[in-house]
Amino acid sequence: ARHGQLLPFYNFMCGFPTETKEDLFQSTSLAWRMLKDNKNALVSPFHIYKPYPGTDMFDLALQQGFVKPKTLEEWATMDWTGQTAFEFPEGLSELFKSVSIVSIGVDKKIEAQSESKWLRGLAKVYRPYARFRFKHNVYGLMPEKMIMKA
Repeated sequence: ARHGQLLPFYNFMCGFPTETKEDLFQSTSLAWRMLKDNKNALVSPFHIYKPYPGTDMFDLALQQGFVKPKTLEEWATMDWTGQTAFEFPEGLSELFKSVSIVSIGVDKKIEAQSESKWLRGLAKVYRPYARFRFKHNVYGLMPEKMIMKA
């Protein structure tokens, strides 16, 4: 990945049933090292784990408090992007959401993927702020959450 002509794209997930804050910060630290390793690297937004029936982790999620949808319609309307599937202790659910939001802006993926000049400009302005948050794992007072909701 240290070769400038390569464009690596790394995918990450968080919010696994037994994940701790320390586990999450190890993942953000790894992602940060990859971004520093290659200035062209892209990191996917940290996707929040959702349990899939028939997997071992689904059973673990049930043990951790996941309430599975009862009907096919409930499965279809489940928010697969923005919420954790179950509540974690000590505000970890909110931390997973915060990391997911910040990870959107830590690299140049918006500039590479958006046709909107306005959005590309906003991404450029936000990137140093997001990178600071991501590098130092600072996720308090997040006005980004209000912007994302809008």
